[in-house]
This record gives sequence, C-alpha cells and structure tokens, in this order.
Amino acid sequence: MQPKLQAAACIGRFQCLYIKNLSIYFFIQPSFSIFALTGNLKHMNYENFCKKWLAAWTGNRPMDLMKFYHPEAYYSDPAKRDGRQGYRQLLPYFEKLLAMNPDWKWHAEEVISIENGFILKWKASIPAGGKVIHETGLDIVELKDGLIIRNEVYFDRTKWMEALKKVAV
Repeated sequence: MQPKLQAAACIGRFQCLYIKNLSIYFFIQPSFSIFALTGNLKHMNYENFCKKWLAAWTGNRPMDLMKFYHPEAYYSDPAKRDGRQGYRQLLPYFEKLLAMNPDWKWHAEEVISIENGFILKWKASIPAGGKVIHETGLDIVELKDGLIIRNEVYFDRTKWMEALKKVAV
C-alpha cells in the first residue's frame, strides 16, 4: 500500500509534509522534488491548478472560469450562503459577479491537500469605491474527475461592502 499524503503546509522557507499511516514528517527545501518522497502526483498538482483557476477569476471571463467546474458543482460564498448548484445556476451568478469585479486579483497563499481536494488560503485585491480592498480568505474545494464539484468560500467582506456603499451614496 502506497503512503497517502495527508497534508502539506509551508513553514518559513521549508515545506512540511505529513504522510498518513506512517506518522512521518518531512521538512524539505522547496527546490527538492516532493514527488520523489510521496510517489503521489495527485496531491501535488493542486498548486498549479490553483494558479490557473485563480487567474480565471480576473478579467470578466465567466466561460473560462466555468471550465474548472464540474457540471453538477456546488458553490457558496458569503453573498450566497445557500449556494448555487450546477451550470444553470453557476453561470448566471459568475457572469454577474465577474462583470461587477473585472479587475480583482486573487493569489494563493497556501494550498493544503485534503481527501478529495484542497483547502486554499488566498489573498485578494478588490478595486471598490476608488480604492483597493485587500482581503484574506479560504476556499474548501473538492474535486471530481479533475474538476471542482464543491467550492465553499469564506471571508469577511465587511470592508468591501463598506467601500461599495460609499460609492452608492
């Protein structure tokens, strides 16, 4: 049985890996190959996936963003706590959201592997009300067939909403 990577997290300039069932921690410099330690490529592609996926959130390109989502995907964020399910609900929501925020930018801070996907800690720069709001949040992302089947977004959007209110007044 091949060991399973349970979690990955950055500690300063080192990467810490915990392999389930072996209770082993590895501390390695980022320039070393993690794949040689785990033999499991599935978990290590998430950083590359996140880079491409986060780029699709910028520039008002909802169809590019939809390419990352499974046809039956569930999505929720602080504005839509009840969530949206499937392409028929996701596409109109993403079209509106991206049209209102074409210049926001997203950057992955940390990607932690979980059983069926990853947890992403991110930073966002959101132009609003004549200034740029900087937010930090996280996504819980589950994948199916290499696509997002579940995406829950969590962050405090108070500063963002306050900036938008000032523009509306």
